[in-house]
Amino acid sequence: VLSSRYNTKNYLNDLLNNSNVNDYQLESELLKDNLRRSESSRRTIYCNVINPNLTVHNIYLMRHNVIESHRIAFTRFRVSSHSLAVETGRWNRRGRGRLPMEERLCSCGEVQSEDHVISRCSHSQNIRDSYGFTCINDLMSGNFSNESLCKIIYEVLNLYA
Repeated sequence: VLSSRYNTKNYLNDLLNNSNVNDYQLESELLKDNLRRSESSRRTIYCNVINPNLTVHNIYLMRHNVIESHRIAFTRFRVSSHSLAVETGRWNRRGRGRLPMEERLCSCGEVQSEDHVISRCSHSQNIRDSYGFTCINDLMSGNFSNESLCKIIYEVLNLYA
């Protein structure tokens, strides 16, 4: 439960209590435009690679048989709530600030981003070969069942845990 002193709670209450669907659709488009214009590395990756249409994935809209730990890994991947270096490098390191992007490295020597671990890293090549995809765009294309997609993300993230 959010306290009324938080802008998020006030915003959500206003949005939920507003019965005009057109206002909701307009607000949704404004939020999407703000996300697309953001220069944040997290939002850029999300908008350009993980969810370019900025839609709610169908795994959250319908019943499925996805193992819960796999669904959680998928959700964490989508919202950058994982322990890849691209994310952990954003965290304040005891007053020393964030790591520059070029220092957020994988053990293979490249920047450890979501795209890197899914598309290019030698450590995850076996997973790409096993499931028959070559890059993150293939994986997020909708050609995989929700169960397979979540399992793949789970397996990849576990390689780097």
